[in-house]
Amino acid sequence: MGLPIIGAVFGDIGILYGAVVLIPMRIFMWTSGLSLFTSVNKKESFRIIATHPCIWAVILGLAYVFIPVELPVFLSDAIEAVGEMVRVLPMFIVGSILCDVKLKELLDKDYFYYSFIRLIVIPAIMFGALTLLHVDKLVTGVAVLASAMPAAISTGMLSEKYGQDSAFASKIILVSVLLSIITLPLVALVLHV
Repeated sequence: MGLPIIGAVFGDIGILYGAVVLIPMRIFMWTSGLSLFTSVNKKESFRIIATHPCIWAVILGLAYVFIPVELPVFLSDAIEAVGEMVRVLPMFIVGSILCDVKLKELLDKDYFYYSFIRLIVIPAIMFGALTLLHVDKLVTGVAVLASAMPAAISTGMLSEKYGQDSAFASKIILVSVLLSIITLPLVALVLHV
């Protein structure tokens, strides 16, 4: 959800910066995050990061910025079609986990507490820190907007894959996504976008 919204707000350059901003999150997710579900040694963590498609996509995207290559139309169209599909596919997975959830189950204070931290506290800290460091306005905007996104769909997918409480993770995703309908425009307003 993050990159499409960043792209809508900041354009193609925002997507590029957003992909770079997300690299530390991906590294953390596939090392420390994965260690919460499994016993992963450092060598295995490094292998996962070094071969992860998201990391390679960013590397190739950055390389393309500096050394543009003209792809054949059929290949370019195929890559674009897969990219569009990948945006919605995780929503189907989380939706299948949530299909039996009753509305009153979503009113648990834990979901709202998480959402408050994720949607308001973290972006506020990010904005304050980057402003104090006098980071470029575009980079600050992209980083703050990326940090203001709701819980990642991968949370539900990883918890399902590793036999954890995927229903809890999916409820957090749903509540934070619903609340982000209010908070993301507010964050964009604060950023004067």
